[in-house]
Amino acid sequence: MGGVSASGAVLILFGAPWALSISAVLAVLSFTALTRLRAAEIPRFVRVPELGTGITAAARYAWRKPGIRWPLVLMVFVATFGMTQNVLFAAAARDVGFDTGPGGYSLYMAAGAFGALLGAVLSTRRRTVGVPVVVTGAVLFAAAMIGTAFARIDAVFVLSVVVLSLLRVMFATSAEALVQLSTNPAIRGRVSGLYLVIVAAGQTVGAVVVGGIVQTWGLSAGFLVAGGVPFVAGCVVVALTVRTWGLRGSGSACDVRGPRRRDDSRGR
Repeated sequence: MGGVSASGAVLILFGAPWALSISAVLAVLSFTALTRLRAAEIPRFVRVPELGTGITAAARYAWRKPGIRWPLVLMVFVATFGMTQNVLFAAAARDVGFDTGPGGYSLYMAAGAFGALLGAVLSTRRRTVGVPVVVTGAVLFAAAMIGTAFARIDAVFVLSVVVLSLLRVMFATSAEALVQLSTNPAIRGRVSGLYLVIVAAGQTVGAVVVGGIVQTWGLSAGFLVAGGVPFVAGCVVVALTVRTWGLRGSGSACDVRGPRRRDDSRGR
């Protein structure tokens, strides 16, 4: 939230060149920090002979387990279409949207950051996570994106941004938690890598697709597609998994609270 607000202030007061220069300096600092990693101290991964190595092993393992497979399938559609808010917010600040300029874009990003913060706080209250939680989160987030397409007043749009950002984070945290908790520690790093590849690749492709839709058919069409595709995907996953939601081994709920403390007073 602080970074978004600061960037907006720099854009308004000093212009884009200063904002881009500061971003470039920070990017160089981040890259320098990565080069200082002591690679020799990073633990080596454990081979899983029956699955193979690398991303192939992760994909095979993930597809075998519903608690990993369905969150990843949903993430393909959510990341590609739903996680394109930066493109949609930029369009909303232009003449195809509300024509609010750099200040409006900063406001939308700040509203999104605030919603994301609320979503992160609410996610810490979650006691269990399972396929039903993840699917419900994806459908609700997609519905919020669709609803935002009908916002015709700037203030209503900002409130919608808060809501959809909140739901986006709650879906993402539940999906990642279920993937992590459903994965054997010996292969967890590779499955997490597969998860990040899906997110990064989806956002890269989705930005081009959704941007083209907005440019051709307008902002509302962009939000409708960004929410409509994940909504349909979520409904399909519901139809495929609803019969097994209560069965063990089908992505049943995992406890996200961690191990309970032992009560030493018991039995005394």
